[in-house]
Amino acid sequence: MNKYCKTQRSHFSKIFVATMLIVGMIRSATLEAENFDVEDQDLIEAFLYSCSHCFDMEPLIVRWQRENTDAKFTRVPVVGGDEADDMLSSWTFAKTYYTFGEMGVLEEMHRNYFTAIHIERRNLNSFSKILEFVSEHELDTNTFQSIYNSESVRQNVLKAREYTTRQGLDETPTFIVRGKEHLLLNMFEGNAARLLINVDFLLRKPESE
Repeated sequence: MNKYCKTQRSHFSKIFVATMLIVGMIRSATLEAENFDVEDQDLIEAFLYSCSHCFDMEPLIVRWQRENTDAKFTRVPVVGGDEADDMLSSWTFAKTYYTFGEMGVLEEMHRNYFTAIHIERRNLNSFSKILEFVSEHELDTNTFQSIYNSESVRQNVLKAREYTTRQGLDETPTFIVRGKEHLLLNMFEGNAARLLINVDFLLRKPESE
């Protein structure tokens, strides 16, 4: 367990695989992450690919997006420390996330990457292993490598690191409502459905309150 992913694993993880099969059959709301953007978002999920609770919540988040098409939602990968000293591989995970976004395959590959780590138990926190994974999914590895090492991806990751620090993010997943309220699973005894009910409640409140 990494230092961010602290919350006790909840009961809904047992039905994750079956739910993800259904999600895969029903195209989810498009994930947009070609560029880092947290301005005027209704809901932001701060996540880490190695976090089992982030993985468990994916079907619920997909359903929430489908039911709240008017809400502005984005994900921000949590990034800590310096790239050379990053023991959690958060830089590698974030660069992979933004590379998928720039390649236009984020919706599919975000789910596949999560599944490979948590269901297939693959170690995908090194670049060589990621290239193998990318090749298996019939993506051009040269294109992936070029974008992965690009300045645009690096800038997105630096912005995500600054956001991680500015928001004081030390647990995943963290849900930030309208840039103000932070909701964590441990506030709701690991019950993700209750967390999202509270997200809806906060979004219904006038912003002036």
